[in-house]
Amino acid sequence: NDACGIHVKNLSYEMEEKDITHYFEQEGCKVQRVDLKRMPDTGRSRGFAFIEFEGEADVERALEANNRDVWGRTVIVSRLLPHDSQRRR
Repeated sequence: NDACGIHVKNLSYEMEEKDITHYFEQEGCKVQRVDLKRMPDTGRSRGFAFIEFEGEADVERALEANNRDVWGRTVIVSRLLPHDSQRRR
């Protein structure tokens, strides 16, 4: 279901996909996929990611991370709308 996702901004540049997955799984979310955006030339994180979850309940739990300190940075979490997931592919 394309609607079962979030966009996370202001992530620590040190966080990798596995770290993001681990964080949200600790929050009780069933993560299906993490799409961490990187600089094409260096492969360094751009500090934001799209995360897909198993269901709507996981998205609701993930949205609670908005404005939380994650790895020393205040993250901004927003719901992905169905057209967002189509546009980013």
